[in-house]
Amino acid sequence: MSTQTAKVQSLMQACQRGVNGKGPALDAANNLLAECYGMLGKLAAENEALRKDRDSLLEAGAHLF
Repeated sequence: MSTQTAKVQSLMQACQRGVNGKGPALDAANNLLAECYGMLGKLAAENEALRKDRDSLLEAGAHLF
């Protein structure tokens, strides 16, 4: 498992658990939510780049398995 995969899985687990408490926990919850959205944005951008690469290869006549 790559470091990036482990980081994403750890973040997913933290997002599912959430943050308990009040006061300072709200700041922690907001930070966790921001990190979750940031990772989703990064993964969406990577996904789009991979789609464009695939489409370019297909247009050039490449065969995908």
